[in-house]
Amino acid sequence: MNGSSFMKVESREPAGWYDDPHGTGMQRWFDGTAWTQVVREVSTPRKKPGGCSCAC
Repeated sequence: MNGSSFMKVESREPAGWYDDPHGTGMQRWFDGTAWTQVVREVSTPRKKPGGCSCAC
């Protein structure tokens, strides 16, 4: 392993944050070619004042 990639996969998905394929409950950065070792907690949408969680 060269340190920059975690798990190479063939994909047409763009680079971005995705649910961790290892089932950690976190998100992992996919660089467009390989899964990296960079992870983050899944952010929860903020509720609008008054408790409304819709996108109206």
